[in-house]
Amino acid sequence: MKYLIWTLLTIFLVSCASTPKSGETADTTQAKDAEKTAQKAEDATKKGASPSAAGVECKWETETRKIENKTQGEGCEVIYTKNGTSETVGSATNDLSICEGIAKRIQGNLENNGFKCNAI
Repeated sequence: MKYLIWTLLTIFLVSCASTPKSGETADTTQAKDAEKTAQKAEDATKKGASPSAAGVECKWETETRKIENKTQGEGCEVIYTKNGTSETVGSATNDLSICEGIAKRIQGNLENNGFKCNAI
């Protein structure tokens, strides 16, 4: 059983390794990532979304929760408010999609528990 666990763990760790494609350096990979991030921010602005803050408010009976996704340059921060107390639950320095994923996961959890969420 030990060997099976070690084998699976090794396969998982090796499969998560990332190497640049042949002919592609780390610098070009970083440049492409930065370009994608800038494009996402530009697309969000074109769609009418605020480049500085976005959020949802979720309600169930007398309970209210807020999820705010605040961007600062290329970084972002997810702030969750429950019972009037705000807490940063996630952040990223150069990938806005990380914060979007965190906010959507929290919203999904709330909706699965009966909350109704609307954009604010």
